[in-house]
Amino acid sequence: MIERTKDPEFYELKIYIIGELFDLMKYQHLDDFLNHIETLLRGDKNVFIYNTNPIKLAMVIIDILHKIKSKFNISVFRTNILKHEIEELTKKVIRNISDSEELKQLLK
Repeated sequence: MIERTKDPEFYELKIYIIGELFDLMKYQHLDDFLNHIETLLRGDKNVFIYNTNPIKLAMVIIDILHKIKSKFNISVFRTNILKHEIEELTKKVIRNISDSEELKQLLK
């Protein structure tokens, strides 16, 4: 399932589905997922560039990171770092949107 999220289409839906399957995750699945999120945030194919609604995607990922932090206590530091990176990228996206109507659409 995590392998399928490597395609840039429909990231928020794919990550939402992974979040719905969260209760079935073991630590190895969690580690693979976090590695993939780190790659998406730091790599050349930044997830926010290839997504139609990067703000919504950021909120979905932050919600899943909160669930991860609650269930897997050993990943608190790692999830906090990812959350901070997502927040910074989201701020950049918001600053780069010059049209207020476009920003309103993204915030819906």
